[in-house]
Amino acid sequence: MIKKRVLKILIVENSAADADLIHDALVKSGLQLNYKRVNTAHELRDALRTNVWDVVLSNANLQQLGVDEILHLLLDRGHDVPLIVLSEQDNEEAAISLMEKGVCDFIVKKNLARLAPIIRRSLKAAENNRRINITQVALQKSEARFRAITTNLPGVVFQFLLAPDQNESFPYVSSASETLLGLSPHTLMSNASLFARLILPDDKKNYERLLQVSAEKLSTLNWEGRIQVKGDADIKWISLRATPRMAADGGILWGGIM
Repeated sequence: MIKKRVLKILIVENSAADADLIHDALVKSGLQLNYKRVNTAHELRDALRTNVWDVVLSNANLQQLGVDEILHLLLDRGHDVPLIVLSEQDNEEAAISLMEKGVCDFIVKKNLARLAPIIRRSLKAAENNRRINITQVALQKSEARFRAITTNLPGVVFQFLLAPDQNESFPYVSSASETLLGLSPHTLMSNASLFARLILPDDKKNYERLLQVSAEKLSTLNWEGRIQVKGDADIKWISLRATPRMAADGGILWGGIM
């Protein structure tokens, strides 16, 4: 038998009786919870310092502690916790204003039957946000490692895309393009045709032929040829190797190094 999760709910409320009513309504709706009631900024700070809460519920009309201050304290303490505001009266303008500031939801106390579904939805949204944040952090770390590796390679790491309409682009080019090609990554990604212009005329036909064969057969592109960087008297021999795959839009994406 799967054991139900016991929620830790912090209730910011002057009235102990109202806090008990909220508790009873949530239990009646099938939630299991432990709750603590606070009604001052000092008590709220102490509760946030000593516990990790699943949800914070707050009266909209506290004299000593406003919703803005509660939001500030949650952010200041680093708590990514859904804040749901309960009001004695239905006030659409106030609800919109509070939700624009960061409140998760706004309900009227006479409609406490709505509170449990809102809490469940808020917890799911908060969990999804946490997963997205974890994924983004992992992606950023992965990209940082990749860039650190490509920066130290003695060549240009790149992605080259041939779209279904035959439009060419470089989705990614490493910083070594400045040294090898005389073109910054940004310049080359903005105008992919600049690379082909560097290839000497006698070698360009072979490059275009091998590129076409690689696209048709999805075979590895291996090309060696000469380029001349604008303003540079010397001619460079470069070796290019790239592996193609079908892109999501039906184009062909090569990843390689030159």
